[in-house]
Parts: sequence; structure tokens; C-alpha cells
Amino acid sequence: MKSKEQKWIEFGYTLFAKEGPKGLKVDRMAKTLGTGRSSFYYHFADLEIFTSCLLEHHIERAQIICEAALQCDVMNPDLLNAIIEFKEDLLFHRQLRIHRELPDFDKCIEKAHNPIEMAFLKIWAREMQLQNNLPTAKVLLRLVSENFYMKISEDNLNFKWLANYLREIVEMTRGIGK
Repeated sequence: MKSKEQKWIEFGYTLFAKEGPKGLKVDRMAKTLGTGRSSFYYHFADLEIFTSCLLEHHIERAQIICEAALQCDVMNPDLLNAIIEFKEDLLFHRQLRIHRELPDFDKCIEKAHNPIEMAFLKIWAREMQLQNNLPTAKVLLRLVSENFYMKISEDNLNFKWLANYLREIVEMTRGIGK
């Protein structure tokens, strides 16, 4: 059974993924969780501490994503299915990027994204036919990631959209190499 603290974190994580930091309203979360505001303050003292807990949770989730990515053999369908499985985490990460002017969010981006990038790199380089040029594959992955996070939404982050997005990137990359 989940602890009350864990329920707050999971619900806050979902809200943040959908709405960003502005969605984190104690009254709203308490009402939805069927508890009082005092429960929130008992566990977290204030919204700043709660947000820090969400960021730590995101970094922990990034490790799970890394492990899943390392189990993938091919980009399509393996890695695309893994991406769909972690949709909420990607939407949370998107919100961090949107609000990266906040120093804690920017630090969390690096801590969460860098290991994921390294886990994706081998399969990415192979898909882009850049396995002999990992530095270029890494730069391309970083650029595509930035674009990816600005394009995704709760509605479009599905297998069909991802497959089309990947196809466009592959076509562009291979077109440059000609």
C-alpha cells in the first residue's frame, strides 16, 4: 500500500506533467486526494519542498527509463513503445524545459536527461546510420530532443505520431548525408 506522502508525490507529478508548476495548488490536490491541506503540510512543509521531492522523483524515474531503453534492440517498435510507456515522465520533462529559467528545474533537466541520452545513443546512432560518428549522433540527438519536447503533448504523444516523427528525422538525416 502506498504511503500518503507517495500519493501526494504521484498526484503532484501527474499535475506537473499536465500543467507545469502552476498546476500545483495545495487545495486542489488535497480535494482530489480526499484529504486535508494539513496532510500536505505535515509531509512537505511547503510547496518548495514538495517541488523538490517531485524533481527527485523525476530523477529516479529517469533511471527506470534508462534501464528500459537499454533493453531495446531497435528504435521501431522497441524504443518507441518504451517512450509511450513513460509518457507522463516525458510530459513532466517537457514542463521542466518550458520552465528551465528556474535553476532547480534546469539542474533537474541535466540530471535526468543526460543518462537517458546516453542510454538512447547507441540505438539512435544505429538508426541514423551514425554508429561510426558518435559525437555527431549525440549532437543530433540533443537537437532532436529539444525539438521533440517542444512538440509533444498529452494528445499527440502516441505510437503513430512518434513513428512519423522518427521517419521525418531519419529522412532528414540521411538526406544530409547524400
